[in-house]
Amino acid sequence: MKKYLIIVCLSSLFSCDIPEAQKEFRGERQYRTTDPSRLYFKNMRSVYYFRSRKPHSKKDIYTLKRTSRDRDRPLLYPTIINNWLEDEAYIFIEKNAYPYFPKDSLHITWQSSDSTGTFTLDIPTKKAQYEFAGALYEGLRQGHQLTFESEKGETVSLFDRHQDRKDFLIVMRDYYKLTER
Repeated sequence: MKKYLIIVCLSSLFSCDIPEAQKEFRGERQYRTTDPSRLYFKNMRSVYYFRSRKPHSKKDIYTLKRTSRDRDRPLLYPTIINNWLEDEAYIFIEKNAYPYFPKDSLHITWQSSDSTGTFTLDIPTKKAQYEFAGALYEGLRQGHQLTFESEKGETVSLFDRHQDRKDFLIVMRDYYKLTER
């Protein structure tokens, strides 16, 4: 009983702001991580990723180990960047070595059974990358066919293989858990 009273008294002396997990988009908070989410990612999920760090940087870069390294077909894959000093994590979309990806902006056309649309990645800022990755994630979850126009002017399909779709979705789910979206 005395221990309980002491704890209550101490907690009332110090104001502890415990951040809530992000449930919906609220401005720039989509990048925020917490200690529990980072620990879960590091202890449970990071074994499935290659981890690297650029020289003189404090950001860990995670790429899924089983991502295909083919050059003969286009592939987009998400990379998680953990900026642990700022308690933030970012998602960036990387292109594989497919030689006919557009050099500047990337326009993805999605098509479902009854509708079609496009989403674009122009300037690769962290917000633009976040929104583009989220649009790809939703498109893949809903089973849309995704295509883009290559440098040769041909319409090329993305994520034709089930494993490529699955790998993309896994990384995005890990990112959303890390940022407690």
